[in-house]
Amino acid sequence: MSNDGKDDLLKEAELLQEQVSSPQAPSTRRQAWKKIPDAIKRGWRHRINILGPILRLYWRFCKKVFKWLSYKNGSLSIPRALAVCVALVVFSWTLVLHAIPFTARLVYDVSAVELFSYQEALIFSKPEQIGDTGVYNVFACRQSPCNGSTDSVEFRIRDSIWLDIKRVLTKFDIHDPAEIAGAFLSEENACVITAYGRRAKLLGWYPYVINAICKPVNGDNGEQILENLRQTLLNK
Repeated sequence: MSNDGKDDLLKEAELLQEQVSSPQAPSTRRQAWKKIPDAIKRGWRHRINILGPILRLYWRFCKKVFKWLSYKNGSLSIPRALAVCVALVVFSWTLVLHAIPFTARLVYDVSAVELFSYQEALIFSKPEQIGDTGVYNVFACRQSPCNGSTDSVEFRIRDSIWLDIKRVLTKFDIHDPAEIAGAFLSEENACVITAYGRRAKLLGWYPYVINAICKPVNGDNGEQILENLRQTLLNK
């Protein structure tokens, strides 16, 4: 899908989310809900337009491999044909479950980290690990004291293939989400973070923190420390 297509879908999803959650008349909210199936259909059409040519190309590849390996001395060999079919099924299954997700995540990490990362100063809670996944979630507010209904946002900290590669090449080490989570020392922190991504609740998207410099705060000095950090960012 093109970047324009993704942006359009994201904007439409955020608009629908605002309409559904806003305190408007019930009829307006019902109209917003009715638009959701249409938005999902448009999203699938975009994906089909991209996947169709790729699937056809892969199907031609499989047929060529089958013909190349299934014939012996110009005649079709049933045992060889069965073995090739099994091998192609296993290869395709591995491709779908592992190779394609790995490549997609690597491409996303490279483009997002190198082209769209940003810095921001916010008030953060202490990160919490999500089960045994190695992924952390941490909540942030744009002001202190925090008004959770209007200015809070949820970030994630996770492993990154691209950040692993960069860290190995520069520091002979790997990227560790736990080390980044360790920068949030107290229950309330004023932090300058480097992050990428946007929060879109309907699509399950999160912004990801890739670096953090934090100072512990309490309710009395949070706003002052936050303002100092923002001023430091402006002066860079």
